[in-house]
Amino acid sequence: MKPREARTKRRAVLLSGELSGEIYAAGLAEKLIEAGMEVYAVGGGRCRAAGAKIIRDYSDLSVVGITEVIENLGRLKTAMKQLISRIRELKPDVLICIDFPDFNIRIARNVRKDVGKLIYFVPPQVWAWRRYRARMLSQLFDRIFVLFPFEAPLFDNGEFHGHPLAETVKSELPKKDFLEHYGLPEKGKRVLFLPGSRKREYQTIIPVLSETAKRLQKRWENVSLMLLPSPAMPEDELKAACLAMSPITVIEPEHKYAAMDAADLAAGASGTVTLECGLSGTPMAVLYRLNPVTTAVGMLAVVSRFISIPNVVLDEAVMAELVNRDCNPDEIIRYAEKIFRNDNTAKRIKRRLGNLKQRLYRAGSYRRIAERILELI
Repeated sequence: MKPREARTKRRAVLLSGELSGEIYAAGLAEKLIEAGMEVYAVGGGRCRAAGAKIIRDYSDLSVVGITEVIENLGRLKTAMKQLISRIRELKPDVLICIDFPDFNIRIARNVRKDVGKLIYFVPPQVWAWRRYRARMLSQLFDRIFVLFPFEAPLFDNGEFHGHPLAETVKSELPKKDFLEHYGLPEKGKRVLFLPGSRKREYQTIIPVLSETAKRLQKRWENVSLMLLPSPAMPEDELKAACLAMSPITVIEPEHKYAAMDAADLAAGASGTVTLECGLSGTPMAVLYRLNPVTTAVGMLAVVSRFISIPNVVLDEAVMAELVNRDCNPDEIIRYAEKIFRNDNTAKRIKRRLGNLKQRLYRAGSYRRIAERILELI
């Protein structure tokens, strides 16, 4: 492998460990490649489509929670060693870590002397828990690009250049065309289920959504149910979920935002999807359930009073947050009652969610970040 100074093209390696991170990785990779860089990535189909060379697929890396990490520790250690070796071979001008902190930070520490600059894009949510890590990250990484304006002051070298989703979240189809495409009625209420992308996550949440589906259909005759599964969900698990929630309409990934726009209510996993629903103006019951060990350890380090991104950004309880014991069909139905029985409630929530875009939008955020990276290297 040629040393950095002998190459004609500057080289970047992007590390993402799950679907939400890969979306950001692909957006940034595209802009770096347009600027003339050679880009390698831990990613999947999106990074490949953006033009990056895939050094490892992230699909077998994504885990959540303390016990889940312990269960997969051997596999994760093997993957880490392989990636460290590959990065040392590539000798990139810049290594860009994207989310997935416990894995990415360990790699960054091991290859610090083998790369030009270390960048964190989408850093750990130190505003939510383990805030003490902010100082360590500021010392380890040359620059930290954050997704929310309130994050930048938490780091010595944090920069905010807009949230890409504030630009990209918009309905792919007019509502009428969307409803016709899926054979959904114009009248009545529509509920969108979002079970999450991690295996442990959707396996935990789907039973809650399945029971909720039965109760919704029993309570409201004119309700239509939609399911937006993660592309990572195996076909057999998707079929089982659809059977348990039947009748339900499965939404294609390319119509994700149209489904959010058409839904009167969403219910599903915590994560990036909460922000996507928020930017779509869709009221959401955010479901979050972890095993007792993860919960007990994690709660000791929590500093944020909210878990859903729209609530954190707006600093108020706009989305319903149903955590652990409250993550059950009774609470989802209770929230649905508020939305369905009173139009003013839904309108008030949508109006408050309208402030999200104003706070997060900056034109050309991926381009801005790519330009800053090029300046740094």
